[in-house]
Parts: sequence; C-alpha cells; structure tokens
Amino acid sequence: MQAWDNCGGVGKTTVNITVSNVSASNARFLYTTEYTTGKVAGFVVNPSTGALTPTGQKNAWAHWGPVRVASDKGGYRLYVVNEGSHDLNAYFIDRNNGYLYPVPGSPVAIAGTGAGVAVTPSGHFVYAISSTRKGGNDGVNGFAVQSNGSLKAVAGSRLGFRQNQLRSLSISRDGFCMSAIKQVR
Repeated sequence: MQAWDNCGGVGKTTVNITVSNVSASNARFLYTTEYTTGKVAGFVVNPSTGALTPTGQKNAWAHWGPVRVASDKGGYRLYVVNEGSHDLNAYFIDRNNGYLYPVPGSPVAIAGTGAGVAVTPSGHFVYAISSTRKGGNDGVNGFAVQSNGSLKAVAGSRLGFRQNQLRSLSISRDGFCMSAIKQVR
C-alpha cells in the first residue's frame, strides 16, 4: 500500500490480504408435500451445486392432504395448508439441520379445503386460502403469528368469496399487495 501527502511525502507498507472460499449462505432447505401420506419431506440444498439430500428426519406429519407450503422470510417457520383436513400446520425449522417441529396449537382450522398459503414479509401474518372443493367455504383466512410461534385468527380477516375456487395466493415483497388466483373450469 502507498500513500502520498500534500508536501510530496510518500509512505509505503506491505499489506497481506488473504481471501478464502467462504460460502455466502447458510444451509438452505427445501420442503415438499406428500399428499397421499399426509407428510412433509425435508431436504438440505447444497449451496454450491444445488444438489438435494434428505435432512435425516422422518417425514413430518402434516395432517390429511398437504398441498401447499410457504416459509417466512428468514426461513425459521414453515406453513403447510391441507386439502383433506381443512387446516393449516405450522412448524419451527431447526436452522442447523432443517428438522421440523410443530408450533404450539398446530394445526389450526381454516374455513374450508386448503388451497394456498402465503406469509407476509415481516413474518407477522400468515394467510391461507380455503375453497369449497371438498367442503367448507371459499375465502382467505388470516392469522397473526404469536410470540411463541402459535397462530391466532385475525378478527375480520376471513374473507368469503362465492364460487370463486381460489387456488393460489401471493404477497408482494413490500407486503402492500396480496393477490389471489382463482381456478376457472
């Protein structure tokens, strides 16, 4: 390294810089639903290659007919909406190994057949779509995430839609826009 001052003086010193190959990301996990067995399977994603390996935990029970999953922004919680049991499972994700542990009070009931789930960017709210496909009501079910991880229904958040067959739900990155997509037959 070399530095100059306004009077023409020059200073030099040797600086050693060591660069090592450090992974920029922590362990990442992928979760899939197994509809007929009512379970969720977890995988570890290799950050360099993208290869998947099972987490080592037996598949987590998710009630009947899990169809959609969503994670909070930090990857600390996983939410699974179930088609067959009209409810929503919530899990803590062990950030060391990807194992899933049910949050207190999980699963929580939703108004009908589970079809979609989304988490706000803040992680403070979870929304699940329900439909009349296998009984129940069409609509959006809102839940507030409590300090212990449990879910509490948000008063006035259960919006009903007649015969819409909502199938997908997303929330914008800034949390200001929620969109739902309906199935057209």
